[in-house]
Amino acid sequence: IRSGSGETTNETPQDIAVAAADWTWLGIPIDTDAEFFTTRLSLTSAAPGLLIDYALLVAGPWTPPAAGEARPLPANLFSHAGAIDQAAGGVCLQAERDPADIVFYGPLLPVEPGRYRVTFDYTSPAAAGTVLGDLSARVERDPVAARPVAAGAPARLEFDITKNLPLRIDFRYARTGDLVIR
Repeated sequence: IRSGSGETTNETPQDIAVAAADWTWLGIPIDTDAEFFTTRLSLTSAAPGLLIDYALLVAGPWTPPAAGEARPLPANLFSHAGAIDQAAGGVCLQAERDPADIVFYGPLLPVEPGRYRVTFDYTSPAAAGTVLGDLSARVERDPVAARPVAAGAPARLEFDITKNLPLRIDFRYARTGDLVIR
């Protein structure tokens, strides 16, 4: 949301003042104790100039990592194919079962502009050097980094982000070996 003000409707309408010259994310809590519920968001500009580009519905608060902060995100929090193996501590992909496609992606949460390093933590019994797939990062439809993931080698991406929009990390599986993503 950028500049102006808006109103949200949940049980009771609330006014939220927006005073920003650039795009900013606003948290609008949904107060409910119900396990299942229906919610509706209605935004109305109280003054000209309110622009809405994205809306995300997330379970719980999200604070982007601060400069220099490492933020581990467990693999089972990402959207994925495969199976969750609690004993192995991650998402297990099997070449005989899982598709050759994007089988792991996320977090789809906004991060602040800056330089980022993503480490793809995985293990595989495949022979060293076997290309297991491709790791990539993008913001909106714009790719910001990509590299192959080879068994026995670290998989890291380093990139710059210029917009505070949701970051998406993808792993496109090649089905050349089993692996566990942590």
